[in-house]
Amino acid sequence: MSSVEEAQDAAGHIGYPVVIKPRAQSASFAVMRASGPDEVAGAFRRAWTNHPKRAWEHVQGVLVEEYLEGNEISVDSVACGGQLDTVVHARKLLGYPPHFEEVGHIVAAPELLVPHPAAVAAVVRAAHEALGIDNAVTHTEIRLTSRGPRIVEVNCRLGGGLIPELALASSGLDLATASADIAAGRSVYLKATRELAAGIRFFYADSAGTIASCELDPDLRGAPWIQRLTWLIEPGAQVLPEPGRRYFARAGFAIVIAGTVQECEARMQTLADHVDIRVRSRHDR
Repeated sequence: MSSVEEAQDAAGHIGYPVVIKPRAQSASFAVMRASGPDEVAGAFRRAWTNHPKRAWEHVQGVLVEEYLEGNEISVDSVACGGQLDTVVHARKLLGYPPHFEEVGHIVAAPELLVPHPAAVAAVVRAAHEALGIDNAVTHTEIRLTSRGPRIVEVNCRLGGGLIPELALASSGLDLATASADIAAGRSVYLKATRELAAGIRFFYADSAGTIASCELDPDLRGAPWIQRLTWLIEPGAQVLPEPGRRYFARAGFAIVIAGTVQECEARMQTLADHVDIRVRSRHDR
């Protein structure tokens, strides 16, 4: 779509609510749910202005898509020699509606995350066959709707958000090595060696200004279930948490491990509750 009117017409044809997104972007930049013509107009303008300005990107445009209710998951698959294996399942945690900012992922065995893993595998397999994808590690994003699993997008790449690291921590499955083996024409061997849950929780600054400090409660430092804690910005950095672009206000992340998905969720929330990101506004002295 190249105009507000085109987007509104498409939304009316699809039926509200809809999802508006830039034609060529990543990290959920400017992706927004719209429930009526006025919201479509605002979402269109945000998506249009968030198009990458680099010459090698796709032609500028805005997509209008059906909104899919339900939990969102991703499936990283190994397609090799005409065979497809759906090997890594992750539940995506979203926040800051009506946008779709990623606040975390949880990786665990498919039966612990998905009500009907066989139905998900069938949909992923059908999508790869329709697209003719082979000899690649892929990342498929899916919504688990009341009508069954529905494809959001299929990517010929490893999952983002450190999902391969979560897979390695939770199951021992090494997606990076599998991708390299495929590229080198070698046989791919993947076998789970453990069955844990691993999660990543992203931390965001909630106000604009200068980072004063990023800290974790001292009582949690050194907890054995925290596998990694990384701060992405340092004191003195400027942050501007714009709606639909909070990726640029991401202050850090933590990776946790647990015996169950529920325990993993609880530990991720504990970290989020005990992280202190202090921001000085320009009005502070």
